[in-house]
Amino acid sequence: MLRLLRPAAALALAALLICPLPVRGARPLLDLHKWDSYFALYARDSDVPWTTTTVRLDTYSSAHVDFAVYAMDAGDVIVAGANSRPRTISTVRLRPIARWSFTPPGGYQYESNEIAIPLGSREGFFVVEARRGNVAEQVWINRTRVGLLTKENAGGVLLYGADLGTGSALAGMRVTFLVHGRFEQRTTDAHGIVRWTGPHPIFALARWGASTSFVTLLPQVPVQSSVAGVMVDSAVVHAGDDVHVVGFVRTRSSGIFKPAQGDVTIALRNRGALVVERRARLDAAGVVSLSLGVPAESGAGDYAVILSGSGASAGTTLRVDANAGGVALRIAADCRGACSANDDVPIEVRATRGAEAVADHQIHVNVVRSPHAYADGSANANDWGTTTVFDRAVTTDASGVARFTIARPTDGLSSTYGIIADSGGATAATRLVVATAPLALHLRLDRTQLSFGNPIRLEVEARDLSDGKPAARLAVTLQLQHGTSIQQQTVSLDGDGRARASFTAPELGSNLVLAGATIDGRQAMDAQAVSVVPQADAAPSETRSSDVGITLDRERYRVGDRIAVSAFAAGATGDALLTYESVQRTETVVVPVRDGRASAAFAARNVGGEVAVGAAFVHDGKLLWSSLPVPIDGAGRPEQLAAPFEQTQFAPGATAQANLGKTDAVQTVVVRVTDGVPSGSAAFDGAPELLTAGTTSSQDSAPSDPDWHAGVNASGTAPASMAFETRAPETPQNDALADAQTRDVSWQMTRSDSGEVTVPMPAAPGRYTISILTFSDDGRIGA
Repeated sequence: MLRLLRPAAALALAALLICPLPVRGARPLLDLHKWDSYFALYARDSDVPWTTTTVRLDTYSSAHVDFAVYAMDAGDVIVAGANSRPRTISTVRLRPIARWSFTPPGGYQYESNEIAIPLGSREGFFVVEARRGNVAEQVWINRTRVGLLTKENAGGVLLYGADLGTGSALAGMRVTFLVHGRFEQRTTDAHGIVRWTGPHPIFALARWGASTSFVTLLPQVPVQSSVAGVMVDSAVVHAGDDVHVVGFVRTRSSGIFKPAQGDVTIALRNRGALVVERRARLDAAGVVSLSLGVPAESGAGDYAVILSGSGASAGTTLRVDANAGGVALRIAADCRGACSANDDVPIEVRATRGAEAVADHQIHVNVVRSPHAYADGSANANDWGTTTVFDRAVTTDASGVARFTIARPTDGLSSTYGIIADSGGATAATRLVVATAPLALHLRLDRTQLSFGNPIRLEVEARDLSDGKPAARLAVTLQLQHGTSIQQQTVSLDGDGRARASFTAPELGSNLVLAGATIDGRQAMDAQAVSVVPQADAAPSETRSSDVGITLDRERYRVGDRIAVSAFAAGATGDALLTYESVQRTETVVVPVRDGRASAAFAARNVGGEVAVGAAFVHDGKLLWSSLPVPIDGAGRPEQLAAPFEQTQFAPGATAQANLGKTDAVQTVVVRVTDGVPSGSAAFDGAPELLTAGTTSSQDSAPSDPDWHAGVNASGTAPASMAFETRAPETPQNDALADAQTRDVSWQMTRSDSGEVTVPMPAAPGRYTISILTFSDDGRIGA
């Protein structure tokens, strides 16, 4: 900025110029016009030709931008395959449909501008080029009336095509698949469906009149011939202690998981080195239970418990805490598992040498807090808000105990604490959950980083912390916070305690998503953060819609039952696609939509893996879909257990009869009583879920909130990419919180043909956790 000088100041400046001065290097002036070269172009993945198509232009200066739009054949734009070299489109000899200029708002600052493209009602692929001087960017846009939905599994690909204007299924539509470097042509049937079996294609391209639509197909995991699982009685053990292990093997026969037979080996390994190994025979239910002794001289660290044999293998992690110099450390909460979220949490670390207390012993303690409660015992250190809240040394008193408190958090969120203590090589670790309510709310974001203009899609789940059961029909309030800006909505959870939702207009920067619900006058909350950036690299995600509702006529089904499916999408027209999805095949029914509703019936078939029903509708130029898991009782499937006890309070030393409900087969039952709540590799909840291995992936070319894709550099100064490619997801860090160290009060494995098991209660008063696993001889597993 120039400023006029007063006469006196001018004389002083002249004197300075006359006086000899030491020579110094000149400081260049900032050329603000360099910001003119920085701009970015984005377009939505799909558009319909009867609405105005726009592109997004992000700029850092107000210099004008020249635009041109060109009609292109889809084949000239598409680069198929993740390993293909990217390229740009040469427009030198092309005649543009239109040219125009745009001047962004004034100033040198970031601006996101939405620019209308003058295409009228044209259909097809187009390339938009934006140019400032010798810098240019290109982006493709697709104006199409064709909506595609795929159902992909190990059995093949099902592709459904619908007219986004009328909602009708597109019969006789040409579909080109790219597989093994060659193009294969197919045509949709009378219901707008084409099926592909055999080698998995890379992508599919559909043409209907002047409209074209495409979808990149995801790699699929082959159907598993066997599944196995292994669990321990405590996720953390001390060197010199024993650990109980239970393992099972199921093999697929006629599509059903049945108990395997034969011998298996269970080994404890540390960084590949064998520590201890035992061999045993599977029983009639395909189960084995045994005890492994951890050598007293074992060092601290994460060990692997590996089951192998009978055509399968499985593994889990076991943390071993070491003793050093004869000193052993133990961690416990003074509140004995009933800590209040309104108070500081009292913790004690005990040091012993044999049976003697070790006084005046310094111990380093590290406490990591995750502001989430996990009903299934899992925890992810990558979840938002995980941080160290205590990291210092404590000293034992005359009784060998060092006491300290974890400060009560003030954010209103539940806490999962991972506590690790070490002293001269002696270690101890455990986990502690302090909840604000009897339920755990859990937010899952489809993406934690997304491009500006894209919606935040999420799923919220609620489960009882005591037994893990879903909180059906619970009302949950969702908020999106960005500074002082707050968006809010309320959703109702379904019968499985889950709901899908989305926020359509997140701001640039860090956004916080909150979920809250009131249960018995107590507030349960969970939170996750999402970062909104100009352009994010992310793997393709399923774009199921919260606008589609699906209901079933029963809560559970038996094999062979009739499943009546009702689906609804407000304002939907034309046809609806209803599906019955398994890992091997997708069954379909296409029916007319009446007042936004459609219904169909399927037979409950017993196939290994996850089973779900789905529904797809067309509304307002968008293809909306959703799916719902179907709980089916049958051989080789997860089993729902009845409440084992009529009461939850017992006299010390008493025996109780656990009634697991009527069963059609003999069972092997594992019963564990622990002081503390098991987590990690000691959680039994995940065993039945292994029988649902294998699922169906769905993709939608015209979702309600289509993503934005970035433009490519067209000036030759940087690599350009205009490709439809599958981007690999980022590998998350494996920094899990410390798991809970639970004290085994009793452990038993027994055979039962009545569904009843006698459970001895602990002799000492207190609060304990009873965990039960059932393995039926017909392959069912319950927890």
